[in-house]
Amino acid sequence: MERLGRMPCANSALLYGIGTGSVVGLGTYLLRRTPVRLPGRWSPATAPDPPSARPRTPSTAPTGSVMKSCNYAVAAFAAVGILSFEKCQADRKRVQEEQAKLALAVSLTKKYHEQQRQKSSAGATGPLDPRVDVQPGPPPAAGDDGGAAAPPAPPLGPKVAN
Repeated sequence: MERLGRMPCANSALLYGIGTGSVVGLGTYLLRRTPVRLPGRWSPATAPDPPSARPRTPSTAPTGSVMKSCNYAVAAFAAVGILSFEKCQADRKRVQEEQAKLALAVSLTKKYHEQQRQKSSAGATGPLDPRVDVQPGPPPAAGDDGGAAAPPAPPLGPKVAN
């Protein structure tokens, strides 16, 4: 029970479950309860007697609607609590996966820019990304760019807005 408050999504799931169970239980009780006749409201001459009029005993008291309302409240609490907990966990997992993808994209972008700086400062030739297995051709002759200059290669990985 000590860990329950520290579990992600547990607080919101319990609050949703308790709130829904309370509303469902109260609503079920109010909709399904037997109407109560107040004494002295009708005169005996105008009050209709039901065909099976019998004195109210403890076995026919309106506890059945209370028990049924409690059952509905517990069922609603359990269902809504479990569903909201699972949805929250799925949302957290999706957000963590997106954060991992973004962290990978940022690290690849930083690595690419670092390689670009090293290349421009050292004048090195070769592939920029060690994952790419490209054999460099012979270096161009001094002053010969082979006609028109080729456009720079796009960075590997997804584009990241600065």
